[in-house]
Amino acid sequence: MKSQAILEVNCHLVRANLEAMRKGRHAMRLWGVVKANAYGLGAVPVARAIHDLVEGFCVATVSEAMLLREAIPDKPILLFGYVAPEDVAEMIRRQIEPALSTVEDAMRWNAAAKKLGVRHPVHIAVDTGHRRVGFIAEQDAAARDIAVVAKLPFLTIEGMFSHLATADEAPFPNAFAEEQLSRFRTLAQKLEAAGVTIPLRHIANDAGLLFLPEADLFEGARLGICLYGAYPSAECEAATTVSLQIPYRWTAPISRVKWMEAGETVGYGRTWRSRRKTKVATVQLGYADGYVRLLSGRTALSVKGTLCRVIGRICMDQLMVDVTDAPPVEVGDRVLVMGAADWNQADSKALHAETEAAFQALFSDAQAEVFPAPQVPRGIAVDCLADRAETISYEILSGIASRVPRFYES
Repeated sequence: MKSQAILEVNCHLVRANLEAMRKGRHAMRLWGVVKANAYGLGAVPVARAIHDLVEGFCVATVSEAMLLREAIPDKPILLFGYVAPEDVAEMIRRQIEPALSTVEDAMRWNAAAKKLGVRHPVHIAVDTGHRRVGFIAEQDAAARDIAVVAKLPFLTIEGMFSHLATADEAPFPNAFAEEQLSRFRTLAQKLEAAGVTIPLRHIANDAGLLFLPEADLFEGARLGICLYGAYPSAECEAATTVSLQIPYRWTAPISRVKWMEAGETVGYGRTWRSRRKTKVATVQLGYADGYVRLLSGRTALSVKGTLCRVIGRICMDQLMVDVTDAPPVEVGDRVLVMGAADWNQADSKALHAETEAAFQALFSDAQAEVFPAPQVPRGIAVDCLADRAETISYEILSGIASRVPRFYES
């Protein structure tokens, strides 16, 4: 589609990221986290791309589970989120494995499985300090309650997991991550002593897999943000030797090009005023596409390899860019919004460092609106946009709107 913003996804590079993360740990049973539409990149195509490399997939909602099951009939799907009582039977029919947090939840699933005449696999969620979901590990009742679940005749505990709250914060692992690991390990030992065997235990997220020693990884780990070419935090990126690739390219077309005289203003609220004769391109991209309004005046697009400032307020469907210092452009030309300009030069760390340096140069003087635009041939890093939107890469990626078509290369 030439007339709107599009997102191109390179599935080969997604696979490369998974292989980079599991290097040296080939016995590790990895789960691909494809919730939130695979962090914006497309759950079904991503799942198909890594199908042979993972134990199963993780999703957050009933609708995500059902959509994925239609496309992936033969792999476990672990559903992290809430399942309403009326949806339990359908989840069992579709072989969706729930994350159980209470005995009451388990009883409900057991009763539904009994009615269907099946024995259903489940995972036990353990709260080791995140305080979101799960049996509270440090309470004496946790091991006793999980043992009760283990005796339910129509459920089989396939896995037990917890989630690290600070695994992406230095030092690696930090004191609270160590405390969570200790709580998880202690509970696992109590269950073993009680005769409860759980074949798959996993507490490591992306940061955990990057930095935890082998002994603390148990049997499995869950991969999310690193699949999609970003590190869990800047601290993680600086500390790890694992090299990730940016597997996407977000572009949008120019819909109008015009010249403005010095002293004219652009956009809602007239927040930007030209200090020279300025060439302005309108780009078919806005906050309804996921390019958040908070980026107004704070970021830039790559126009034929030249970093050009976004000027004025970002609109719902369009934004304006100062292309005075860019090579000649015309209506229909596509600009790079985010991601790798060249799949062969998609190294995440290099792209991040290059984009950050270019942004700092471009925005070093808020009044220097005629500052020459530096070149950014490799693209624009999501982390730089996240910093300027006062958020994290997860939100920027998962916020790319469904109206943005996705195209896939394998």
